[in-house]
Amino acid sequence: MTEPLLSIERVSHEFGARRALLPGRRTHLAVDDVSLTIGAGESVALVGESGSGKTTLGRVVAKLITPTAGRVLVDGRDVGALSGRELLAYRRTVQMIFQNTQHAFNPRRRIRDILADPYEIHGLPAPDGRDAALGELLERVGLHASMLDRYPHQFSGGQRQRVGIARALSLGPRLIVADEPVSALDVSVQAQVLNLFARLRRELGLSLLFISHDLRAVYFLCERIAVLYQGRLVEVAPRERLLEHPLHPYSRRLIAAVPGLGERDSAEVSQAEAPGPAPAPGVAAESPAAAAGCHYASRCPLYARLGAPERCRAERPALRPAAGGSAVACHFATEGEEPGANVSSVVSEEVG
Repeated sequence: MTEPLLSIERVSHEFGARRALLPGRRTHLAVDDVSLTIGAGESVALVGESGSGKTTLGRVVAKLITPTAGRVLVDGRDVGALSGRELLAYRRTVQMIFQNTQHAFNPRRRIRDILADPYEIHGLPAPDGRDAALGELLERVGLHASMLDRYPHQFSGGQRQRVGIARALSLGPRLIVADEPVSALDVSVQAQVLNLFARLRRELGLSLLFISHDLRAVYFLCERIAVLYQGRLVEVAPRERLLEHPLHPYSRRLIAAVPGLGERDSAEVSQAEAPGPAPAPGVAAESPAAAAGCHYASRCPLYARLGAPERCRAERPALRPAAGGSAVACHFATEGEEPGANVSSVVSEEVG
């Protein structure tokens, strides 16, 4: 097997860890012992509800924050050991696209200057002249070169996101971390931007870590889907396998929440939500399972159906291989395995 482009090895990130010894200071474990790989040219989705740690993990990969534990490898090199010129070179390999297009750019600078920044920061001459290169960047993402002298506020949300994509592409990266890039856009604009991502992947051979809560979008764009719940990876599977045969109870709950995909499970989801939200990992709770074993147990219908097994309360489930190329972190996943929706009849392979 060839070495993956990106390897995330047992990464954890705890906010406030340095101040934990101070009186009254609390910490938050946003990412908890996550391991994941992405191959060259592969697109992997990271899904989960708000607060699950998706964005934190994306920022760790982009080296915008340093993990508390674990390491990130790109082409076999430990990203945590990079500094100075080596770190600057890493920025040419991995780029990030942000969710909030209004805050992603300096409102007082023209698009021409924003797109020129990467060349100046890295001391690179733009090919075929600066203006020609910047105009070509805009045209590659579906905008016009004549827009270079506009300011960010003169663009729509979808156009600003295209500018963000153009800026990320300027240095020729091999991996893009896209953090909810379509969540704030109208449905018709979402489709256009998703089609743009798909075209750029084909043309440039890009790898993609696509962070989203929209299962329809990730099914269209990604080959594999990784599910996060409160900082822990609970399931990783090929897209068809995950949406048609989810193994983890939380994965089934996510699919059931999408109209047309999981209406069959709506009663089960309501039952699972009845106890209320589980506490964050590492925080004391009424349910011993939440603190010591499976952190989803207090919301899990399978846990209740099996009579509250002691193993769920005492032992944290490891991510282990399962059928169909899946991996799941559940002691009794096969006990609750049920066929999901016929995804191919609900989600089109083409976004209109």
